[in-house]
Amino acid sequence: MGQVLDPITTSNNISRVDYCNLLLAGAPKSVTDKLQRVMNAAARVVSGMKKYDRGLTHLLHSELHWLDVADRVTYKLGVTVYKCLHGQVLDYLSELCTPVAQVAERQHLHSASRHLLVVPRLQLDTYGCCTFAVAGPATWNLFQTICMSRTCKLTVFVVR
Repeated sequence: MGQVLDPITTSNNISRVDYCNLLLAGAPKSVTDKLQRVMNAAARVVSGMKKYDRGLTHLLHSELHWLDVADRVTYKLGVTVYKCLHGQVLDYLSELCTPVAQVAERQHLHSASRHLLVVPRLQLDTYGCCTFAVAGPATWNLFQTICMSRTCKLTVFVVR
């Protein structure tokens, strides 16, 4: 029974958590914690652990190879921006990811040579930071130490 239940639980859990999780970019920890509890419960079902057993984090990361919810959102943002920069998504998303080197007023900046993206400024700091136009480039700019050139492959995100 456990051998049948494990793949079903894993695939159902991961697909539900991943569905539209880009909407969780910039969401408060209280929101992502609810989904994290769902993932933890699924990991316990798969492994047969009790609620208060120790080692759940090790099980999630080392054995099941699952990322925490906040890390999954960051990963998906990075992959989506990568696809935007390489023309693998629709144009309306690609237009939101503008390299600093393509903006005439900013070509002389050091960030232009580091392949950073333009992060739009916000008038109000409410939900603007959660939009893909802001969260995507901001996340990509954090990845600049991993991927110093635009010639890196998508597998960089899988390996790290």
